[in-house]
Amino acid sequence: MSAAACCSTPAVTSNYSPIGRNGNVAGIATYETGPETSDNVIVCLYDIFGHSAQTKQGADIVAKAANTRVIIPDVFNGKGFDVKRMPEGELSDADEETRNQILKEFGAYFAPDFIAARLSDLRKVSAELRKSGAKKVGIYGLCWGGKIVMLLGNSDKTFDAVAQLHPAALSADDAKDLAVPIASFVSKDEPADQQKALEELVKSKPVAALSEFKSYTESHHGWAGARADLNNPVNARDYNDVYARLPAFFQKAFAA
Repeated sequence: MSAAACCSTPAVTSNYSPIGRNGNVAGIATYETGPETSDNVIVCLYDIFGHSAQTKQGADIVAKAANTRVIIPDVFNGKGFDVKRMPEGELSDADEETRNQILKEFGAYFAPDFIAARLSDLRKVSAELRKSGAKKVGIYGLCWGGKIVMLLGNSDKTFDAVAQLHPAALSADDAKDLAVPIASFVSKDEPADQQKALEELVKSKPVAALSEFKSYTESHHGWAGARADLNNPVNARDYNDVYARLPAFFQKAFAA
């Protein structure tokens, strides 16, 4: 399970300076980038660490490529897990007290009540964006966020397309009610059998032709989010590739 991989990749620093602005949607503080108004809006749901320079950089890339407003709602209200608290190397190398404390705190982000509240937040965000004039609203999520967006692609069509990047706890079962196009971009640390099962499941759905799947078999869980090491050539290559695929995926889905 890649929730465990979340605990294993060392912290990475970034010198990137985001080019966006602060905003607020449905009472939730946002990072926003791209045109202030656009026909469509793409929502980014960050990983368990909350806001990071690497995640904002990805949003800036998507916004420019798609010429579309992209927002990152702070659904953690500034309380993402501090990436600097992650031990060097594998979590199993940390002392027992540290290991147990990290696992306990990570678990809180996956608690049913916490997830239900965040799903409610995101439905409100989508509703507010549409009320403000957005014709189509898409969402992509990283790690923890990837798990969450899978639950938002169902028949109520809160979002018009969903994408997950190195999702935590990847499970094809989460897509049994999928009703909108999906992109699933996984790392070497996600279970390959679940990615394959998801792809097979989507083949049977009307959205199959608009959906996309790719496995980044040389990159670690977190390569596109807070622990993207863009000084690593392989990581940088895959980071640039996935952030080129995302805007193309959403543009195709929105145009259908």
